[in-house]
Amino acid sequence: MKMLQKAEAYTKKKDRQIAEQKAKGKALKEKEAAIAREKHLNGLAGREKEIWKKVDTLILTKKPKDYDEAVRKLNNILR
Repeated sequence: MKMLQKAEAYTKKKDRQIAEQKAKGKALKEKEAAIAREKHLNGLAGREKEIWKKVDTLILTKKPKDYDEAVRKLNNILR
């Protein structure tokens, strides 16, 4: 019976280690995403008028292709 208990304890320990590794990996990915987001937003700072002017110009052409480009630009700001 002791062998079975040792095997169960080992399995639980291994499962816990795997869960901890996954949690650390997830935390690292979240940190990297936050840094990338901050960098992206800093790159937009001070360019608001320029970006909105470009979006307005694209929308005013009333061409589907230009409208799609305007939407892409706005989506890039939001992500």
